[in-house]
Amino acid sequence: MTKMRRLHVMPLTLALLAAAIPIVALSLFAPRAVSRLNDPHALPWGQPLLNLAFANALIHPILVAVLASRQTDIEHSSGGWLLNATTGRTPGMLCRMKFFALMAVVTPATLVQTGAVVELGWVAGVRVPLDVPMWSWYVISLVLIDAVLLAFHIWLSAFRENQLVSVGIGLVGGFIALYMFLMPAVARLVPWGYYAMITPVTMAAGSDGLIPVLPPWPWLAGLVVIGAAAFVRGTKRLDRIER
Repeated sequence: MTKMRRLHVMPLTLALLAAAIPIVALSLFAPRAVSRLNDPHALPWGQPLLNLAFANALIHPILVAVLASRQTDIEHSSGGWLLNATTGRTPGMLCRMKFFALMAVVTPATLVQTGAVVELGWVAGVRVPLDVPMWSWYVISLVLIDAVLLAFHIWLSAFRENQLVSVGIGLVGGFIALYMFLMPAVARLVPWGYYAMITPVTMAAGSDGLIPVLPPWPWLAGLVVIGAAAFVRGTKRLDRIER
């Protein structure tokens, strides 16, 4: 936790997630949006959720890559792998500890971001009751995808000393996630595509309205299981690498 405070992990996380707020505000305070704010058939809570999903698809892959890199690079630069090994903490164990420590930051920060968007909707004038199941599904799924990609970037940052590799993949992954909104059939083939797949609303064909969609929870469950298994195996392999 001392390392996390010194690296300003929480302020960095909140600053990146706050970048989504102006994007959502554009959909709530636009002149043509006023007529939909209290029309239940227009899914007034769907538009801010869709815009939030667009923003998060770009922001969250970069966020988890940067956090994993900053938290792991310090071990490369200060000989932390060897120092922790002398106390019984192997590199694999240390990576797993970093994963849980960072998830303890990413999860509440994501909840704060979501709460801010909901509050923004109320300020804009939405009086239709919040669709709690739809928003809950999205937030839970978002945290699960973040966990999978955070685990991957922690392993990659530990495996490769050059942190440009991990951060670069996170940056490219953000743009891939955005592009997957246009290619839902391909989205399930890449981890970053799941940021688009979990979005429970989409634009209706031939109109500017929104329709709810059924999220592909079996695919998400498969991603989580495969990601967890790969992370455990990958971190155990790190214990056999000489440093």
